[in-house]
Amino acid sequence: MNQLLSLDHSLFFSINNGWQNPFFDFLMPLATRLGEGWILALIVIPALYIYDRKNFYRHLVLLSAVLLATGLVGRVIKSLVDRPRPLKEMADLIDSHRVVLHVLGKPLREFSFPSGHTLTAFSAATFLSYQYRRYTAFFMSVALLTGLSRVYVGAHFPSDVLGGMIMAISITWTMCYLTQKYYDKK
Repeated sequence: MNQLLSLDHSLFFSINNGWQNPFFDFLMPLATRLGEGWILALIVIPALYIYDRKNFYRHLVLLSAVLLATGLVGRVIKSLVDRPRPLKEMADLIDSHRVVLHVLGKPLREFSFPSGHTLTAFSAATFLSYQYRRYTAFFMSVALLTGLSRVYVGAHFPSDVLGGMIMAISITWTMCYLTQKYYDKK
């Protein structure tokens, strides 16, 4: 377990400190915003309406259910796991000047696992990929950028992002698959 924690911290510092540059200082806070449900809604809902009006209402209901389900699961797991965020977990090291954390945005300290922004981004990306498969690489790349941004801005460890990604893909794909089976029987 200590080796996994050590790897997690190592990857955290590789991204949080190692990638630090002015361009990413601009890009990553924007990418982080793509993990906020209301920002995604402003982008995805009009796009679904414009490009797939025939299936708009069915997709809107399913996407809403997916985001609600993954959000609820994420909140329950966050409170059960209660993992501190990097800023709190490494507070002694920061105070003694043994490590430097690159924090962009609001300093967060509680409920790190799983990353909620990553859950949201990968839920939307998986939903969109399931419906529009030829754009999967694009959707997943945007979600991955959102996940990496959470590490870059100092809000999460890589394992928080990985956990959010796995949960989102699993829950969303299952819900999309079961919904498709239901409509195929009709």
